[in-house]
Amino acid sequence: MKFIFHVIYDVIDFIKKKTLIFFVMLLGLTTCFSAFIYFYADNIARYKELDSIHMSLRHFTMYFDNSNLKNVLQFIEQEIYTSNYLPEISRLYAHTYIEDGDYILTGYYGNSIGYVLETGRDFNSAINTERPVLLSSCLLDFDKLMNISGAQFAIQGNKYNVIGVGVFPVISPVKGSPELVNERNAIIPFKEYKKVAGSCATVDFYFETALTESQIERFNDKFYSLFPHESLSLPVPSDQKYLYEIYLLLLLIVLAVGLSLVNVFSFYRYWISYNTKKYYTYIICGCT
Repeated sequence: MKFIFHVIYDVIDFIKKKTLIFFVMLLGLTTCFSAFIYFYADNIARYKELDSIHMSLRHFTMYFDNSNLKNVLQFIEQEIYTSNYLPEISRLYAHTYIEDGDYILTGYYGNSIGYVLETGRDFNSAINTERPVLLSSCLLDFDKLMNISGAQFAIQGNKYNVIGVGVFPVISPVKGSPELVNERNAIIPFKEYKKVAGSCATVDFYFETALTESQIERFNDKFYSLFPHESLSLPVPSDQKYLYEIYLLLLLIVLAVGLSLVNVFSFYRYWISYNTKKYYTYIICGCT
């Protein structure tokens, strides 16, 4: 007990006499542990957030070369819309190249169009409009761009009412279309697309949340079992996409812990050397 009492007394005495050294040691420990807590909590939270928010982690693309439109639509309805093992769809775009008009016809489904309108309304604001269409500005005459009220656009022989105009580049390549045509996009509701498309070359879609590895594997197997000669583009899992950042985080954590231990051991060695004679005297005198 006497030894413990003397140690406590020596610590207080050390703080008084070696205040600067003690302050530096305390500052080092505080800095290291604060850095450890910050990097760990901030980065881990950010990766979890990226799993559910980052669009690229929720983006899938299906490419079709020779598949029948009916089979494609059936797969979309059964495996994407109403699936019991996948999250809800955030937005979906089905693309077809219309050679006669040299533009991309897009069938849209979702809760947000995902594009910024230069003028007009989106589908949610024009639910009472019959045969609505959103047009890339390059598909409309200049005079109609100033006032789209009453403007129409012909799709496969049917007149569609223009409700909005903007820049709507196609996300993924569409079979048969030149690259420049990707800016020439006519977007209609998916239910209208099913009536007039005739074929489907590309389908881009986003889920509300990122899929787990097992969900991706199951969806991938289902797709290729029905379309063995087509292709499916899957998102890169966050643990692979951000592998470098994860390694850097682990390195910073190791450095923070290592520096803290160095501070502790350095202080311990200094403490022993500073009080060596005194403790030897205590031991000789039997102060234990």
